[in-house]
Amino acid sequence: GNINMTYKIICSNGKKYILQRINNTVFTDVDGLMENIEKTTERLMALKTQKSLDKMQVIKIKSTRDGRSFVFFNGKYYRVYEFMKGCQTFSYVSSLARIADAGRTFGDFFTLLNTGEPISLNCTIRDFHNTPLRLQKLEQSFEKAPKTHKKRAKCVYDYICENKKRVDLYHKKLKRLPVRIVHNDTKISNIAFDCDTGEAIGVLDLDTVMPGYPAFDFADAVRSIAGPTREDERSHDLVSLNVDRYEAFADGYLQSVKNEITKSEVMLFPEAVFQITVELAARFLTDYLDGNIYFNTEYEDQNFYRATCQASLAADIDSKMKTLKEVAYNAYKTTNHV
Repeated sequence: GNINMTYKIICSNGKKYILQRINNTVFTDVDGLMENIEKTTERLMALKTQKSLDKMQVIKIKSTRDGRSFVFFNGKYYRVYEFMKGCQTFSYVSSLARIADAGRTFGDFFTLLNTGEPISLNCTIRDFHNTPLRLQKLEQSFEKAPKTHKKRAKCVYDYICENKKRVDLYHKKLKRLPVRIVHNDTKISNIAFDCDTGEAIGVLDLDTVMPGYPAFDFADAVRSIAGPTREDERSHDLVSLNVDRYEAFADGYLQSVKNEITKSEVMLFPEAVFQITVELAARFLTDYLDGNIYFNTEYEDQNFYRATCQASLAADIDSKMKTLKEVAYNAYKTTNHV
């Protein structure tokens, strides 16, 4: 993963577990982080049967001997999950039916966490989707960066900063909407699919489940599902948003959340796809300028290529915005019988 270190543990008795070393530079309040995950999994387990979601799988924390959800050992934080049997994950999906299923699954996840008595969760990363602040941090990092980095990054940096007023305006509109409990990292790779049936059966990676806006959950899923196959794609002629995949996800997601989401929220979904892509471009470029201290990288310049890829994707999304708005509104009308 980009943040934590993850290991698959196979014991001598055949049992399997997932061991993770938590990145406490990113997640500074590990107690609050694990409290969120415990509350989230308890809510999902309590309501999934009630909502007739019997096939849904929920990750299970393996407690320590003293009943805690994590352990501090040799200056590092660790946790263990039971291995989820009979499922697989994908970094890229082309099947429209599977994409719609992923949308439904993320929608079910949102619905369960926002049904009935609200659950109180900690903010695990403050200002996580505060896009104006992300752009401010980019400007600060650009000013302090080495000249070679600044020269190389200037083109993509200028494109991101050109959208500053648009980002500020959208953030003000978003602030008028209700705050919900959301996943905040809805990549397709965070969906578990059944190995036999191909069905989406659960949502993974609960580290960023906290108060936020569903527009960004919808948007980040679209960015990862309907965008390029690689976040660091260098051939920019391959970087584009596939409208058919976008529509498939929108249909599945909106059908699932129709009783929890308002029209005002849905109407901001398409623009959120552009906003989240600009935000991620800014985050990748900031990390490149800062010396790759946040995201794990496979090679030295990966964050630079990630940033340029996301900037190219944002430009393509912007060129298709009218279509994206029409698709979202039509999906909303269909699911809500408007």
